[in-house]
This record gives sequence, structure tokens and C-alpha cells, in this order.
Amino acid sequence: MPTSMRPRFQLPARAASTLAAMVIVMALALAPGASATQNPFEAEIRAFENADRLRTPPSDPVLFVGSSSFRMWHDLEAAFPGFKVLNRGFGGSQLSDVLHFFDRVVTPYHPALIALYQGDNDLAGGKTVDRVFEDWLAFVTRVEEDLPGTGILFVAVKPSPSRAGVLDAQRELNDRVRTHAADHPHLRFADVFHPMLDDAGQPRPELFLADRLHLNPDGYALWASILAPELETWARDHPAPSIRLPTRSIGLDFGLLDSSPGSPNDRPAPAWNVIGPDLAGTDSGTLPDLVATNGADSGIGFRMVARFAGAEANGTTSASHLPASVTRDALVAATPEGSAFELHGLDPGSEYHLTFYASTLEPAPPRPARYSVVGASSASAELDAAANIDLTATLRGLRPTPDGILRIVVRSIPSDDGHELGALLGALQISWAPVPVPEILFDFGAAGSPTQFGTQDPGRHWNNVTASLGAQDGGVLSPVVSADGAATEVRLQIVSRFNGANENGTGQSGLFPSSATRDSLFGNTAAFSGLANVFPRFRLSGLAPDRPYHLTFYASRLGVSDHRETRYTLTGADTTVTFLNAANNVAESASVSGVRPNPQGVIEVALSPGPANTNPNQFTYLGVLQVTWDPPTPAPGIVLSAPELADGQFHLRLTGSPGRTCRIEYSTNLTDWSGIATLTLPSPDPHPLVFEAQGSRSFFRAIEVDAPTGARLSGGF
Repeated sequence: MPTSMRPRFQLPARAASTLAAMVIVMALALAPGASATQNPFEAEIRAFENADRLRTPPSDPVLFVGSSSFRMWHDLEAAFPGFKVLNRGFGGSQLSDVLHFFDRVVTPYHPALIALYQGDNDLAGGKTVDRVFEDWLAFVTRVEEDLPGTGILFVAVKPSPSRAGVLDAQRELNDRVRTHAADHPHLRFADVFHPMLDDAGQPRPELFLADRLHLNPDGYALWASILAPELETWARDHPAPSIRLPTRSIGLDFGLLDSSPGSPNDRPAPAWNVIGPDLAGTDSGTLPDLVATNGADSGIGFRMVARFAGAEANGTTSASHLPASVTRDALVAATPEGSAFELHGLDPGSEYHLTFYASTLEPAPPRPARYSVVGASSASAELDAAANIDLTATLRGLRPTPDGILRIVVRSIPSDDGHELGALLGALQISWAPVPVPEILFDFGAAGSPTQFGTQDPGRHWNNVTASLGAQDGGVLSPVVSADGAATEVRLQIVSRFNGANENGTGQSGLFPSSATRDSLFGNTAAFSGLANVFPRFRLSGLAPDRPYHLTFYASRLGVSDHRETRYTLTGADTTVTFLNAANNVAESASVSGVRPNPQGVIEVALSPGPANTNPNQFTYLGVLQVTWDPPTPAPGIVLSAPELADGQFHLRLTGSPGRTCRIEYSTNLTDWSGIATLTLPSPDPHPLVFEAQGSRSFFRAIEVDAPTGARLSGGF
């Protein structure tokens, strides 16, 4: 150590150890009262962490971290459509607070870009410009050391009418950060300061709420107009890791490469993948990596299985939702065999939506087509292309095979007299989304503050257990809806009543909407409101007996000084217990995983005081119950490889779990199938199959005849 930093004296070893022991004893003595000196933002940070456990945050996001000007930006995602934005603003914070919680509010998200709003409270709280700028440099250093490659967008300190006294300090800090950022390519500065001043150089009051400090919708709209180009610029200059939301859509244009000879192709490249006659006229042509509608690689491939017969260019140019270059031409499926292709590289954990389109304006009889899709299950849709302008046929919620394949077969539908024109396919639009985690949400509380879809929760439907329902033995809530709004077979019945409603919960949990967390239903043992020994109990029925469920409990009672721990006892196939202290709770919840109903499909939940409950009335609470379970996954399927012709024989390989019995069928037209072999797979290794060639066009498929949920099909074609 440098001489100037050496201590002027040293304690004897024994005295030093005694002092150390005293320090430890003092620290331990303070521990029970730690909440009295707890960082004022600890609850908000824990709420973020709990929210992350319930919903996985996006990878490589634009992380908005800062004070209440960010925290109160409630429509952040809508303000920046197409970008992976994550709001982690906590009100009243200063830049030093972000540094203090850096490892909990910045590092875990591995952001590609950080949008930082700080300095406002710092300067208003009396810190000098020099001090805040030093904190800015420290923040930049932490990011450079811990998150190399991450960019930082400093959002200028805004000029607020209520803080006009520090306007000059705000201007100086902004200028210093702007100058510093200009010399570093990973730093950017967004000037919201000057656009928020009027002609006299004063803050524009029309951009603020009544407190003259926080932004109103017009203020946030101005910020969005300034920040959106910054995000666009960063996304353009830094394509990896991308801050854009992944585009889960692909467009396939089936037809001529240019259906208007002599004119430029007006197809909006690269939004559409062209499947022309040269590719579609084969039984094995491929496009290994389709382009998503935003021009990015999708990772999904296209493979022909059974060729198209040709192309037509007689379609409409007047469709309202598709480009003329897509609608005016189409491919013609072979008759009577039909044509087929595959999409591979799909995510078995996602649901796919396929929309088919075709048009012909030629005077002709009807031109109906059937589009069949085979994956983990099968479905079909029909569309008549004759005189069609805007009609489409859509199949939703399709899951690919476990190896990520959907097969699409296009066939004509014969008329009553047997006349058959080739089916047309002009366009196929594909979109997808991860299979949502099934979820049921219950809001236990007062009738005056229910949680409703679109109002309190823009994305999820809730079931409200009001005080009038919860306070009657035998009260029933049915039907219960899932978070996506679908009616379920689940039924909630009150077995033993609650006492009433508590309306003193938090509105800032970060876990659930404030309408659900600020009230709850309660029980008690000592007499309260004329009732004693109130041990609430309710039953969930209509559950799947063989399915494990995950239950999360939440409750909050603010403004108390005791402990109000509730024991939640869950009885189904087994009995499980969890605990939650509602006293002054903001961000804590209690969860139990793997709870199986009894054989009748019932889980019963009972509330009682926990061992740490010190309240004289022994209050128990329940404000929110969340029930989730794993989405069903396609059972591992069977895979039949594409046939290979050699020496007059077709060679195929069948793969699947040992013990599965499959029937191999053969066709020359994709319509009439004949069984040619049945076998039981002896091992998980590919099983070779050899068949004599019967013609130039041969198709094979394998059908699992002992599938537990119906026959599963895999085709080699």
C-alpha cells in the first residue's frame, strides 16, 4: 500500500479481534430490524425479479432503465412496435441507485442496447453536475466491463415546469453527456430536452401531468417520436444481436417469376419467396432458407415432394390484402395425383397458422381446391379460385411433427360429374407463435375492483371471486375461463366461506394488475366483524387427474406492523403446503409445483394461520391465484425418409420408438393407397425398407396403427 495510505496506528491483535467481534455482534443485533434500513427500492427490484420468474424476459432487449419517467411509460411496447423493449424503471431513483442495483436490474437481461434516463432526480436532489457526470462515467465503465458490445442511449434530462430552478444544471449535464457520447461509437444521446422547450426557452406545460413533473400521453408521444429513430439506427448498424422482435411470418408466392412479361416485377422483395415452375416442377427441389417477411433469414426450409403440373397467369390484380404480382399468377396441381411440398426446420413448440390464396378470372366452371396439412395432427381447408378476389382459406394452431415438419398437399376437388380441373395455389402466408403456457387466473377481492380483460389486463382474461361469492358456503364460479378467454371445464366452489374483503393491498406488485393485488378476501380465528373461526376453503374441480399443476398465491395487506402469514394447504392426489406473509407485501408470492388432482380431478385449497402469524385476529388472505400447467407436446412420432431409387428398387428408412407398429402404404396418385407391409420397430435406429419400383411416380407413407391418440402419419413421398 502507498505510504500515504498506511494506518497511523495499529491495535494489538487481541484488541483487534475483540473489536471485530463487537462489530459482528452489532451487525447481528441489527438484523431483525433490517427492514427499517432496507434500501427504499428493494421491493421494486424484487418485484422485477418475481416478474422475471413468472414470464421470461426477451433476449437481447432494449432495456429501459431509469426513474419514474420510464416507470410510468405504461405503453412502452406499443410505442416501439417491432422492438424487444423491457421496462425496468423504478420511481424516484438516481443514477447511483442504478449502479447499486446494476447486477440485478441491468446485468441479468444482457441487453443489446440500454436506454438510460437518469440525472433528473439527482440534480433536483442537490447533486452537482460534476457528481452526476462521474456517475455516468462509472455506469459506462460497468457496461463496458460487464456487458461488452452493449450500447447505451442516454435520454436527455427533461425540462420540467416543477424543476425550472435546475434548468441550467440540466442543460449543462446534457451537453457534457452529448459531447462524451460523440467520441464513442457505442454511446448515443437522444435530445428530448430542446423539443420540450417553448419559444421562450421554458418547459412546455402541455406535455406534463398536473404535478408538472411527469409526462402525459402527449409527452410520451413526443419521446417516442425522438427515440424510435434512435432504435431504428441502432438496429440497422448492429444487426446482431438484433433488438427487433423476431418476425414470425413468411410469404410464399407460387407462380411465374414475372407474370407480366415485359414489365418489371413489382413483387415486394425480399418479403416474398418465389416458388416458380422450375423449382415446383420437380419432386425434390428445395429452398434451404426461406426469407421472413422482414427480409431476415427464417431458418425454415422448403422442399418439393410431388411436382406441380404448370402455371397460370389469369388471376386478379385487385386483391385488397396482397400485391398484384402475387395474386395474378398461380401454380397448377397435378391431376388426379395432387402436388405436395414440405416445410422443415419448424419449431415443434410453436403453433403455425397457414393462409392459402388462389385466383383465376378465366371464364370457367368452379375451381375448388383442398389444401391438406399433415404434422403432429392433420387438417384441411378448401377454396374456390374461380372469380376470387379476396377470399382465403386459413388453418390455425397446427403443430409440426417432433422433427419440425409440416407437409402440404394440394388437390383438386372433382365436380359432381367427375370433371376435374387442376387445383390452384397462388400464395401461402405462414405465421407462428410459441404455444402459450395454459393459464387460469382468479382475482379474490371486492366487487368494486374486478380485473377485466382489456381494461385492467390488456392481454389476459380473469375470473373474479368477489366478496359476495366468497362469503357464502357452496358459492360456485362456473364456467371458469382460461387466460385466453376460452371456457374450461374447471369449476370453483367455496366449501367454507371467507369473512369479507380487504382493500388495503398494494397496487405496485409488478406481478399482477393493480386491480388484482390491491384487494383480497380474508379469514380469521378471533372474532372480527361478528365472525370467528373463519377458515376459508375452496375446491377446484374439472381438472385433469394425470396432469401436474403449478399454483401461485398472492396477497397484500399494507400499513400493518405485525406478521400475517397464511398457510395454504393443497389437497389432491397428495397434500402440499406453502406459506405467504401478506403484511406489507409488495413483490412476494408463494408457489407450489407438480400438484396433481385426486382421481376425480379435484384440488382443494384451505387457508389457515401460519406459524409466524402474530396478528391477534390471526388474519389469513388470498388476493390472486394463478394456475398454470405445461402445454401438451406432440408425442415423439415416426419418421419415414424420402424414397431413393436405385437398381429398380425404392430404399426408405423408418425411425421411431421401439415397439411401435406401423403400416407402410403405397400410392401412385396421393389419393388411392394400398398397404404393402406392417412391421414393429425393433429399436430406435433407422429401420431400412426396400420395395420394388412400380412406376415413375411412387409415394409411400407410414401409419402408426397403435398410436394412443389415433393414427399418426409420416410420409416419405
